[in-house]
Amino acid sequence: MFDKKIAGIVCEYNPFHSGHRYQIDEIRKMGYEKIVCVMSGNIVQRGEVAITDKYTRAECALKCGADLVLELPFPYSSASAEFFAAAGVRILHSVGADCICFGSECGDADELISAAKICMSDEFAEAYKMTASSNVGTAEAYFEAYKNVAHRDFPSGANDILGISYIKAILNDGIDMRVEVIKRTGSDYRDNDISNVANNRAHPSASMIRQEILGNGISNKMYDCVPKATLNVLKEAEEKMNLPCDMSKLDRAFLSYFRLMTPEAFADTDIAEAGGGLAERICKMSHKAKSYEELIRLSAGKKYPYARVRRALLNCMIGVKNEDIRRRPSYSQILGFNSSGRELLSGKRNCSEIPLVSKPADADTLGDDAARQSILSSRADSVFTLSKPKNSESFEYILRSPIIIG
Repeated sequence: MFDKKIAGIVCEYNPFHSGHRYQIDEIRKMGYEKIVCVMSGNIVQRGEVAITDKYTRAECALKCGADLVLELPFPYSSASAEFFAAAGVRILHSVGADCICFGSECGDADELISAAKICMSDEFAEAYKMTASSNVGTAEAYFEAYKNVAHRDFPSGANDILGISYIKAILNDGIDMRVEVIKRTGSDYRDNDISNVANNRAHPSASMIRQEILGNGISNKMYDCVPKATLNVLKEAEEKMNLPCDMSKLDRAFLSYFRLMTPEAFADTDIAEAGGGLAERICKMSHKAKSYEELIRLSAGKKYPYARVRRALLNCMIGVKNEDIRRRPSYSQILGFNSSGRELLSGKRNCSEIPLVSKPADADTLGDDAARQSILSSRADSVFTLSKPKNSESFEYILRSPIIIG
């Protein structure tokens, strides 16, 4: 019988809501004893700051059923699905996770595993190469190539697409890890009308909650969206000026950086996600743009999806190179744990193939790759501090210790 001791989740909890609580409760019903979450740090996959800091979000998860929260560090937390998923899976594997569990629109693990294997085949690679050469966008080429090979549409849900990336990472690394999927119900991630949650008794999307928080703070509408324990933590974060964190507060930082650069400075750049002329394009458009959002809009196009532009902006400013996201994570920071998580840590911390550290300074003894990861993470955290309602010291997160519950 398959061991059901440790279940793993790769997540952002941006912020933690009722759908996330449902997932954790369902994992418990499956019989797993411990739940480990590998959660994005202060920068998330959209290439933006999280709505609140990583310790606040970790506390929400722990108070709603998680046992251990580890950081998916920058730059992996802000990388494309392939690198985001690979880093998350590797960290989960290093702490002995028996399975990875994620939400899925189709709700069929076998279908997703089959799709992942097709995407890893030589036939698909050749079909994608041919389709991409016909001057269509990269995402469109990917989906069209899949349809040509599989003779059916690629699973279109956002969770399914990311889930396939987790499965590919497991297969590529030859990891013995079960795939558990939970049928996703509730609002689509594009649905921004928070009233639909109460009207339809549906789980909310994180994007609609973020929009509500950015517009109205922690309002009464939040009671239908998040567990009570989460609501209390978020209210406290708001009172301490740790929420909401907003990319628009970085308008001048981004515009200043790119206006002071020249397109030639980015020629033949090895900055992650900024190649193919994108960095030069951003640099030129910075002189026209009046805000961060306008800079993204002017720089985006068929070749450059919005998400890629957002990530390129950050990577240019912070100095993330392609080799940085291709390298395996050198360590993961412990963001928080409860008594059950403490038991898990006691047996894993010293034998983990990806070391676990309590503070960034602990990474100084782990070698050059860890030092590079630590530099990038601290730069990302420094940028994050400028997005808070009230600017804070750039080294704030260097000094923090894990959240301990119980």
